[in-house]
Amino acid sequence: MQQVVFKYTEDDNTPINSDDVLTVFLDMVDTDPFIQTNLHTLVEKGIPFTPFQRELANLSIAIYATDRRISRKTAYNHWTRNIQLHFPVIDLEKWKQVESILNSVISFVTGDRWSIIFYPTDFRHDIAENNPPDHYNNIEAVSLLSGGLDSFIGAIDLLEMHSTNIMFVSHHTSGSMEHSFQKNVLDLLTANYSGRVRQVDFFAQPYQSKSSELTSRSRSFMYFVMGIITAEAVGCSTFTVPENGFISLNIPLTRNRLGSLSSRTTHPHFVEQFQRFIDLLGIGVTVNTPYRFKTKGEMLVSLTNPSILQTGYNLTMSCSTASSHRFSGHSPKEHCGKCVPCIVRRAALYRANLAKDATYVTDVLTVANPDASVYSDLWAIKAAIQRYKREPLTIFDVLGSATLSNDAEEYLSVYNRGIEELDTFLDQ
Repeated sequence: MQQVVFKYTEDDNTPINSDDVLTVFLDMVDTDPFIQTNLHTLVEKGIPFTPFQRELANLSIAIYATDRRISRKTAYNHWTRNIQLHFPVIDLEKWKQVESILNSVISFVTGDRWSIIFYPTDFRHDIAENNPPDHYNNIEAVSLLSGGLDSFIGAIDLLEMHSTNIMFVSHHTSGSMEHSFQKNVLDLLTANYSGRVRQVDFFAQPYQSKSSELTSRSRSFMYFVMGIITAEAVGCSTFTVPENGFISLNIPLTRNRLGSLSSRTTHPHFVEQFQRFIDLLGIGVTVNTPYRFKTKGEMLVSLTNPSILQTGYNLTMSCSTASSHRFSGHSPKEHCGKCVPCIVRRAALYRANLAKDATYVTDVLTVANPDASVYSDLWAIKAAIQRYKREPLTIFDVLGSATLSNDAEEYLSVYNRGIEELDTFLDQ
């Protein structure tokens, strides 16, 4: 088991002392190892985050940092890790009530076994001295803005639906290309909806390590937390997560992709469990997933302002491997073309008659005899299509991915339509 203890200061009385335990400091740049955030800066700018909201934000950042720090290669099966995380809190009784559900949420979304344990601290966060500026008033909706195509579609729909200000929540790390995509999308939205676009841009930089983990599935938990504390701070009762239902459900394309090999970062079960978690904490914000029963292509076709989409869809990034392109001599601004998100994106754009998309390193439509070891995602998609044609999935296949408390028929339908969307594209 990997053990990590987080502290605000040296005065925090940690529950365990051992040479095998990694101790990490929160936002203390003069101590190593540490996590850098911009929470102090955001408070100074007037965002009225309460000490509890900042505590929750720091918890999500600590989980994300731990997820990135501990390599899956250290696990007995080189995948499923056992992680114990100790985190300091002010109101211990309140946090103890959510330990069980929190461990369940994080274990599900990362595919690991987490044990998050809270311990008391006397540390007190600074409180904003000034009232929130007018920039943070009259916010009608709060939504995730990741720099991806789905969040761009969601942003346009929200701005068209409402008449006042919309707040977008983003996150970036040092040197990340996603920040440039977020900025480009935000600039385009600002130009088309003058005076109505707002943003809270979170920065959270995990401590560095030579043995860091490339997967970062807990990032969605951090994103959700940042969204709900922002919504609560500006007086909104909902936080919108624009993600298509096919990718969110993410039923394993082949039998060898069962379990944690299929990402669950916006799976409806994760959303439901996360909602239970924040409800138990007394946070009155609802996570809204308005596109959970739509494919990516259906999102594009039903968009309320197609002209802005045509101008800006090339500004977005969907590729799951773009950050590693620099190691193969390609620009991280290019789509690889062969991962599942890239192929789903191209299929959706093809359905919406937007075939002239951003540059792809590989065109899966022209690859002759693709090597299964290089084009594993393409092979998996083709296998799923052939299986669907022979014997379409049933409710039991949908429930086999993870527990769904309701709407199983609707999720099955959106998955089948997503497969048909991919088939139409690849059949060219």
